Amino acid sequence: MKKFKKLFLATLALSPIALTAVAASCAKNEEKSKAVTTPATPETPKTENTGAEQPKTTTPASEGANNGAAGTQDNQPATQANATVALSDDFNQKVAGNLGTRFQVKNIVRGAFGLDVNKADNVLLDQSKGLLAILKAKATSLHKDQEYTAFETDILSSLGMVMNFGLEGTKASELQNNKGDLEAYKNARSQFMAKSKEFVEKVKTFLGKLNVNLEGNIPEFLASSIKDGGVIDSFALYKNRVKPSNANSTNDLARFFESAASGLSNSFMKVSNHTNVESKSKEFLQIFALIVNRMDLLFASKIGALNYTSSNDEMKTKKVNDELVKYNANLKTRLDSFKTLLSQLMPMGEKLSQISDKFNNNGSLATALTQLEAKKDQTGVADVLKGLKDLKVALQGNGATTNATIGFVQSFNSLKELTSVNYDETSNLSNFVEFFVKVAPSWSAGLNALLMSNSIKMAIEKAIAENAYIKDTAEVFNSKNALSELKTMYDEIKNSLGFKGNDNFEANSFYNLNQLIRGVTSYAQLVVAEIFKQFNAEGDTFTNLEIATPQAS
Repeated sequence: MKKFKKLFLATLALSPIALTAVAASCAKNEEKSKAVTTPATPETPKTENTGAEQPKTTTPASEGANNGAAGTQDNQPATQANATVALSDDFNQKVAGNLGTRFQVKNIVRGAFGLDVNKADNVLLDQSKGLLAILKAKATSLHKDQEYTAFETDILSSLGMVMNFGLEGTKASELQNNKGDLEAYKNARSQFMAKSKEFVEKVKTFLGKLNVNLEGNIPEFLASSIKDGGVIDSFALYKNRVKPSNANSTNDLARFFESAASGLSNSFMKVSNHTNVESKSKEFLQIFALIVNRMDLLFASKIGALNYTSSNDEMKTKKVNDELVKYNANLKTRLDSFKTLLSQLMPMGEKLSQISDKFNNNGSLATALTQLEAKKDQTGVADVLKGLKDLKVALQGNGATTNATIGFVQSFNSLKELTSVNYDETSNLSNFVEFFVKVAPSWSAGLNALLMSNSIKMAIEKAIAENAYIKDTAEVFNSKNALSELKTMYDEIKNSLGFKGNDNFEANSFYNLNQLIRGVTSYAQLVVAEIFKQFNAEGDTFTNLEIATPQAS
């Protein structure tokens, strides 16, 4: 066990990638794996931290999909003579890249456990929350600390195996990068599900040692997650605010947990009498079942696309468009909802671009930086200076080639390009393939716009607050005026910036925009699986459960 743990921890630290380089670049593979051992855990891409009800605004988490440029696909047909519509290399690359959601499995588990999703250490961030804190306290009360320590080592090793599909070395990364034949993807899917089942059994076995008998398997935990009393009831932010307006399903709920990964410990609060061990363990396994099921769906989409490509059944290939029609209206509705909010946020985006311009050439904020740098030993100046420097990076990026930060302006401009993307009820497979290629990477721009909007919010508030402590002197007169002007502009847009919870939710916000673009991409991923499932072997199915809309009483 110690050997596995060391391997797992060592590989967690590989390939550091900056928070926003991952989120914003549509052409980069933010989840490239450089692991050389198994279980391997390549660098974690980042996502927003929404938590459950009280989002933390300082800890990013990760998102999982490799949507880089088209690559080669080993051992797969170079042409598609038998299919009605050929699937482009770019489409195939992005469908395979969705398997990067494997990183989200790790993030969600670590977040719920109460561990940092972005670091290799296994130290609880807060002894009062996280499933491990709950289980550890219960074990201590039963004088089973050694059993707990063994469980922690074992379960984290098991998590590494799940994330890497039970495969050796960099094989999972290769499949994510579209390098593998049909049998390789089918084997990886089978291994992933087997390791996921083992993970669940390990949790249940340890719970038994704590005198907690929890029955169920992955399909059962999935089904119960959306029923009354299921984990969905613990997340009012999803139920009341950000669930999709149409075709709400377990795929969407799982995608929401991806976005909330680093804040999940907020929903696993330890209580002194340990009475919540069973209920919180069940919630955790329901969340785990949701993300595992979503991964299985993504495997099915890749396998289905490969089977479609090699199919000689002309009747089936012609039926793809008939299947697609079933989903076109829902996809259009989600795209339109995103574009509507995007248009409403254009003035806020323009205001932020104007603030960014003030850092250029002889702009007022560029002048302020120069003036304050010369007076940084004066009370309050150093803090204001740091706030302004952080603001500039959040708006413009840091220009680095490694550990790069992509600024808000660039990410928002990428989102604005989607205004020209259209989709309607009559779209056919050719239209869908083109649409998928365009929108697949857009979640990263939406995520980075949110992350940077939060950084902007914190940087401006810091600079404004500390500005009050700077003496009014001739040397800093222009700087004080620039900060006063900045505050005026900030007051006009601040409600749209940063993370939102159920209680402080703002529909007209970059947080909601991020959720809406996620709704587009996750539904498009589902559509791939649905339209090609007829080409898969009998019994080779996937599950996506509809979440019913509560009826008014």
